[in-house]
Amino acid sequence: MLSDRNAMFIDVEQETAITILRSRAASKVVDSKTGVSVLKADGRFEDVGKFLLPNSGRPWPIPRAASDASLLQSAESGGFTLSDYGYEARVGHLVAYRDVRPRFAQLPDVRPGRLVVPLVWATDITPDGRFDHGRECRFSRNRRFVQIGSLADRGVISKPAVLLQRLTSSDQKRRLVAAPVSAAWVARFGGYVCENHVIVLEPLSEGALLPEELAAILNTQPVDRVFRAISGASNVAVSELDELLLPDPARLAELKSHGTCLDDAVRAAYLSAS
Repeated sequence: MLSDRNAMFIDVEQETAITILRSRAASKVVDSKTGVSVLKADGRFEDVGKFLLPNSGRPWPIPRAASDASLLQSAESGGFTLSDYGYEARVGHLVAYRDVRPRFAQLPDVRPGRLVVPLVWATDITPDGRFDHGRECRFSRNRRFVQIGSLADRGVISKPAVLLQRLTSSDQKRRLVAAPVSAAWVARFGGYVCENHVIVLEPLSEGALLPEELAAILNTQPVDRVFRAISGASNVAVSELDELLLPDPARLAELKSHGTCLDDAVRAAYLSAS
């Protein structure tokens, strides 16, 4: 992995994996692990370990540093994903330059037959994991409300959820920047629409983990390291979130009940799977 570099393609975020292929005689196909190394800025290679790179079409889990190796191996042993937490991911529905529905800077006086709900932008998700609607009002993002036909329209969300910034870069503190939308805020407006630079994690049932709890887990350092192992692009893809390996929810709840801080509890829950 070439991560610590400079003077390569100005203003472009780039992660590179070097693959060496050798032709050989046909043989019985068996699972084999691939050696992974990190090329340091001084030209030295740091051995990270050996990992199985799946040929099923799933993302390749490649640790970015030697310190991530045991964490990633433990996460793979557990195999828990968003669905085990009772959530599914989808991209925000509204594409700003295509959508022709009226948008407003302030909540207007609603006439009979007209329904207006909040429009959520990626900038409403703060770097420290809070949801603050209208936090940054500039350019097209000053249009904070949108007119819809009904709350049953496609793309209208009428329940609490977790929101993620869809575009983040590898040099940010966290690749996953998540914030919960509270039940009280949803009840105030009845529903909301997200712009397509937002990813929405929606609960699948009443028994799903609370959005506040899931957002806090996604914002932890161990989950960030596991996500970086499967994502080399600057966008957070729904397919990657579906494949993101999370700690055992039951073990995590047990550790939290003992008063363990969340980052430590998440790491311990990962490592207990190995």
